[in-house]
Amino acid sequence: MVRGRAPTGVMEFDAMLNGGFMKGDCILVTGAAGTGKTNLALQFLYNGVTKYGEHAVYVTFEQMPDQIYRDAKTLGMNLEKLEEENRLKVVATSPDVLVQNPDMITDFSSERAERIVIDSISYFELSRKDSVRDEIYALIRYLKTKGATSMLLHEAQTTDGLHGFGPYEHGLSFLADTVVVLKYVEIESAIRRAVAILKMRGSDHEKTLRELKITPKGIEVGGSFDQWEGVLSGAPHKSFAIRMSKAFGGI
Repeated sequence: MVRGRAPTGVMEFDAMLNGGFMKGDCILVTGAAGTGKTNLALQFLYNGVTKYGEHAVYVTFEQMPDQIYRDAKTLGMNLEKLEEENRLKVVATSPDVLVQNPDMITDFSSERAERIVIDSISYFELSRKDSVRDEIYALIRYLKTKGATSMLLHEAQTTDGLHGFGPYEHGLSFLADTVVVLKYVEIESAIRRAVAILKMRGSDHEKTLRELKITPKGIEVGGSFDQWEGVLSGAPHKSFAIRMSKAFGGI
C-alpha cells in the first residue's frame, strides 16, 4: 500500500522532501537556539489544520501556551481560534507527566490527533538522563501506534559540525524516520541559517544544503550554497571550481 504524505505547507521545503514527510513517521528536527525549529513546527501544525484538514497538538515542556500563541501570531497564525474550534490544542506539561500519561496528547475529543509536535526532547536529557533513550523510544513507538505524524524538536548544544548534535549521543537519529538539521553558517562574515535533510526512510529526498530564512510570513527556503564547500562542517570556503574560475578571469 502506498503511504500518503504530510506536507509542511512550506513549498520549497516540501520539494526537498519530495512532497512532504511520510504520514505516520517520526521526524527529528535538531538545531541550535534560534535556527527556526519552533517556526518550522508551528507551520507544520498550522498548515496541517488549515490546509489539509488534520487535527494537531503542540506539546511544550518550557513555554506557557500564551507564549506559543504570541509567537504564532507574529507569523500570522491564530492558534487560539483553532483551539476554540477544537482543531488544535497546546499542552504545557513535563517529561515526567508525559511518560506516565501519553494519552493526554493523543486524546482529542472525538477526533484523532494526526500531527503532534514535542518541544523539546532536550528536556528528557536534562531531567531523565539515565533513561532518555528508552523513554524517547517508547514515546516514538506510542505515537506510531496512534498513526500520528510526529515532530520531535531537539536543541543542539553546539553549531560545530555534524557530531555536535546531541541526537547522535543517544542514538536518537537512528530511532527517528527523518532527521532535519537546522544550523547557523558564517558566509563572508555574515551569519545565515541553513537546512539539510540527513535521512528519510522510505523516500528519496534532496541531498543539498539550502538556505533557510525566517520572514514575517514564516519559514522560507532559498537556494543551495552551491558555490561553497564545507558549509555543514562549519568551515565554508569557495568551491574549487569557483576558485579556478576566478583565477582565470571568470566569475
